[in-house]
Amino acid sequence: MKTKILVLIALLSYSAFLKGQNYAYIPYVAEDTRWSYAYVHRIGSGAGNYEVDYSLYQLKGDTIISGSIYKKLLYDCSENCIAVLREDNKKVFIKEQQQDERLFYDFDLQEGDWVGNLYQVTKIDTIRVGETKRKRFVFNSGYETWIEGIGALEDFYPLQGRLLGYEAQGINYQKRNSEIAYKTDEWYFNENECKGADIRSPLPPLDYFVQVKDDVIHIRLLTKKRLQATLNDLAGKLYYHSSFASTTDVIIPSLSFPKGVYLLKIFDADKNQIKVSKIVL
Repeated sequence: MKTKILVLIALLSYSAFLKGQNYAYIPYVAEDTRWSYAYVHRIGSGAGNYEVDYSLYQLKGDTIISGSIYKKLLYDCSENCIAVLREDNKKVFIKEQQQDERLFYDFDLQEGDWVGNLYQVTKIDTIRVGETKRKRFVFNSGYETWIEGIGALEDFYPLQGRLLGYEAQGINYQKRNSEIAYKTDEWYFNENECKGADIRSPLPPLDYFVQVKDDVIHIRLLTKKRLQATLNDLAGKLYYHSSFASTTDVIIPSLSFPKGVYLLKIFDADKNQIKVSKIVL
């Protein structure tokens, strides 16, 4: 009898322990989910001379492709659908325009698993997010970290590496149905979700600015310095490369480029990268 009582106590204690853990898998793909990421770019050498760029991604609305239901991925408060996503058995798939579906996240990975040939899961633990605990995946890169239902903490697109030219980057917050689901205090300073950049003064005069409109990428030069520009997609494919040295306008026709996210990089005459901007076509 004493043994049975001890076993019962042990089982009840273990049950209470599991309940206390309060672990629950939270899907990544859900209607009205928003992610805000911040990118800090230092301008000049003076203290406080930096610019913070923001990128906002939102899942809104459904579409059916080949019999599968996807969520539409919108960018920066526009109705511009840049991709569609679906989730199946803890795996998230993305289909960008004019491209085949590919695996975006796998939240069923185990310690020691590899993603491609470069990234290996070195640690899996749980952290508390709101009222639940979620799995956290740490990779061998030293900076790539995923959280179930949240995604990568460094950039919306996982396993892309850090963007050169930024002093710091990371998730600002995730919202679900207008409620904050996850945030990091050090980034939470963008009160206007649709504001693309936050200039911190004092700043030196800008050498250029970039605008995307009417199927062209417009670079307006405000200096006579010699600059170079390259435009690559996230896979590294080069779509544009040129140098210029006058106060003029540089027009890059983009109508023929596949829809998606691109990196516009600006270099000085010594080929030092001084700026990188995300562009969505």
